[in-house]
This record gives sequence, C-alpha cells and structure tokens, in this order.
Amino acid sequence: MLKIQNQATKRIRVVLIIMFIVQIFLTAQPYVWDETGMMQSASGENVTAELGDTIEINSYATVDGKPFKDSKIDGKGFVLEADSYFSGFGEKLAGHTRGETFTFKAKLPDNFSDESVAGKTAEFKVTITNINKKLIFTALDYVQLIGSESDQSDRLNTIGFCYLSFLVIPVVALGFQLFDFYYNLKNIVGFIASLLGVLAIINFVGAQYICIGSVIALILYLFSAFFSVMGILARYQHREESIVKKKEYKPDDIV
Repeated sequence: MLKIQNQATKRIRVVLIIMFIVQIFLTAQPYVWDETGMMQSASGENVTAELGDTIEINSYATVDGKPFKDSKIDGKGFVLEADSYFSGFGEKLAGHTRGETFTFKAKLPDNFSDESVAGKTAEFKVTITNINKKLIFTALDYVQLIGSESDQSDRLNTIGFCYLSFLVIPVVALGFQLFDFYYNLKNIVGFIASLLGVLAIINFVGAQYICIGSVIALILYLFSAFFSVMGILARYQHREESIVKKKEYKPDDIV
C-alpha cells in the first residue's frame, strides 16, 4: 500500500468518484430495477384496479339476454390494459375495487371467437376477485417495509435486502475514494465493490428482470473494476520505478 499519488492515480480516482456517484444515483431510481412479474397481492379495503395491475375476475356476458360461446370467465388473471381481452374491455374494469360486482356494455370485436355474436354489443357482469399491485420501490423506499406483516414478507425482505445491497456497495466504495487520499486501499476496495455490484445484479435481479438501468449499472461496475485495477497497477509501477531510481520522496511529493 504505497503512500503516494502521481498524476495517473489522481485522474483514475476522479473517474472512479464520478462512476460511484452515478451508480448511487441510478440505484436510488425506481426505474432501474425492472420489477416485471414481481407482484404483491394488495391488502386492505377498497383497493382500486389500475392499468398495469394484474387482476383476476369472474365475468358473465350475454347478447340480447342470451349467453354465448366463451361468455363466462372464472378466475381469469391478466395484466390490466386498455385493450385487455378485447379493445375497450380493460378500460371498463379500471377504477373498480376488489370484490365489487358491476355491469357494463361493450361491443365485441368483429373477429370474436363466436361468429354469431361478433360485432354485437354484449352486457357484462364482472366481479374483480383479486388485484395484484406491481412492486415499484427503491432501496430508500424499502425502509418503510421493515417490520411490516405480509403473506409475502420473506420475498419482500429478500427484495429489500437486494436493494439495500445495491445502494450500500457503491456508497462504501465512494467513501474510500473520498477519504483515502494516499493509500492503495481505495483502489482495492473499488475493485471488490465493483465485482460485488456485478454479482449482486446478476444474482438478485436475475437475467429475466434486467432492464436498461441494470445494463447501465453493469457497464459502470465493469468500468470501475477496470479503472481500479489500473490504479493498483499505476501505483505498483510508480513504486518499482522509484526503487530502480533509488529516489526518496520528499513531503512536497506527497499530495
């Protein structure tokens, strides 16, 4: 751990500081870690279905008071979008609460499976039996979930631990970059933190959930690992050159 900084290690240190600050910023954003498929059953009363939720419904439909083929749905689950099931159907479900039974009319598509009612207006009686909300939160938001009771508390704790890991890793690395001015320890910690960041994303986020933010973070971690290694080598090379020249550093040489 050579107590020396030359111009090369100074530049590397500045680059690493910028990288770890960007990584912390990315980690604090809700759009970085893609929670696609990570759903939590909504608790409490009067939970309202919104576009983007995954819901389950029971539905019964008639045309001119008569049922038709595929007119009954029991426990069907799907992501609620404006055109779920057919154009305009999802819009009729949004805004209703779990357990609510309601009726509405909607025009069946021209290519409906039952050709006898295709293009006709049907009356639907729908009950929303369950609403799953998408988990959108960051490492900072997880603090609010500590100690909460849920039928999925184990999974929430796991996800929360991942988020905290994503935030703590670059914070520790940044701390060494800011306060370890003279020694090589900051580069070693930066390299270890970069590897931990890559492993955390691959292991906890998983390939199926990696989004553009995750990819950016992975690239930054790989670059920070590279520059950390360059910092270690730059100090080692400078030390070897000093030994060869048998030159002692004066206090003015230490920055």
